[in-house]
Amino acid sequence: MNKINEFRMTVESKSVNESFTRVVVSAFVTPLDPTLEEIADLKTAVSLSLIHI
Repeated sequence: MNKINEFRMTVESKSVNESFTRVVVSAFVTPLDPTLEEIADLKTAVSLSLIHI
């Protein structure tokens, strides 16, 4: 049986939510021990998702 760890989060597309969203995503992926490159990619993805909605 494959277990998938996932969550959904909804925030308004405002720059004030960007740092909060980054912290939440970082906390979620920390157990996966991401590389610095992967963390940078996540930071970019969070920023883009809040800008292009």
